[in-house]
This record gives sequence, structure tokens and C-alpha cells, in this order.
Amino acid sequence: MTVPAPALGRANVKTVAPGAPFLQTLVTACRDGSLGIRFPAGDRDYSAATIYVPTRRAARALAHAFAEALQPRAVLLPRIIPLGDPSDLEERAILAGVAFADGGNLPPAIGDLERRLQLTTLIERWRKSRGMAELAAVGDGFTIGGGFADSFALSGDLATLIDEFAIEGVDWRRVKNLTQGQFDAYWSMTRDFLAIAGTAWPQALQEMGLI
Repeated sequence: MTVPAPALGRANVKTVAPGAPFLQTLVTACRDGSLGIRFPAGDRDYSAATIYVPTRRAARALAHAFAEALQPRAVLLPRIIPLGDPSDLEERAILAGVAFADGGNLPPAIGDLERRLQLTTLIERWRKSRGMAELAAVGDGFTIGGGFADSFALSGDLATLIDEFAIEGVDWRRVKNLTQGQFDAYWSMTRDFLAIAGTAWPQALQEMGLI
């Protein structure tokens, strides 16, 4: 959660007791000042704060909790940004660690459907480059899609993984250093497949001039 500049001084970490209703407790803490934050217009204006939540569902639930607690008053709610489901340019910029304050000279963000289609193309290219013989040699039942429809479905999982790596700040190069153990053949092929996300996808974005 980010707060107005006058309220900043030292870092504070707050917790909610196990079993306590999290969202209602957070709203109450915003209102009574127990977070150490005093908003300029009491419990009528929270617009100077930004609250980050895991998902869009959590964002909707928090907005509802504020509305329930403050009704029937008209209030300005804080900005509530879901980190786990980024979709617009500003959220993507935040996850990528890109300064957004001045509108920056950021390239346009790729749309969700276009991203899925582009990833599908990369998956298809990878699958065809390996061939059935190479995939079959890894072991029984090892398949990476049987056609465009399967590759499109797989692109959704790959897109989610890309977002999770960005949110957690994980470098794709770390994948290469994971222990292979007894599953050498499987892991080697999986690691090769993940290069689509770690190498081919950034290159494709750069070529398209998108983020």
C-alpha cells in the first residue's frame, strides 16, 4: 500500500490476526488511523492511497468492503490495483519496473488476445522444429500440443507463467540452473520449451515494438 507523501517516514509492517476478516479489518484500519495514516479529509477521501491486491476479484471485494463500511456517504476510494491479473498499460509498466509518472515514452502494450496468438505461433514453431520422433524419445505420453487448438490452449498457461515470473521478479535464466535429478530427459525438454517465454517472446515483442 502506498500513502500520501506527508505520511511517509519509516517502513511499517502490519498484520491481521488469524481468523479476522481481512478486508473489513483493513478498511477499519484506514478509517481509524491505526495504520499510521491520516487522510486529508478523514473518511471521505482515500484517493491519495494506492492498495495492491493479488487479483481482480480481491480488488472488487475490497471496493465493496469500503462501500459497505462507508455507506450512505459519498467518498473517494483509493486506487486498487490487482497485481496478479495485469491488463492495462499502467499495471504492466508497474510490474516491469518502468517509471510511469510522466507518461514516459513507453511503447504500446500488446493486447491479451494478440499475445495469445503470438505465443501460439511460437509454440507451434517450437513443436514442429522438434518433430514427433524427438518428442517421443523423451518418454511415453510426452506431447506438446497436437495442433493449433492445443497450442492455443497451452499459450494461456504460458502467458500466466510469464505474468507470474514478472510479478515475482524472477529471472528466466534461473530456470537453466534448476536441478534435473532423475528426470533429465523430461526436464531438458521442458527447459527447452520454456525458452519460448524467456528468450523467443522478449525478442518477438521487441520486433513488434510492443511491451
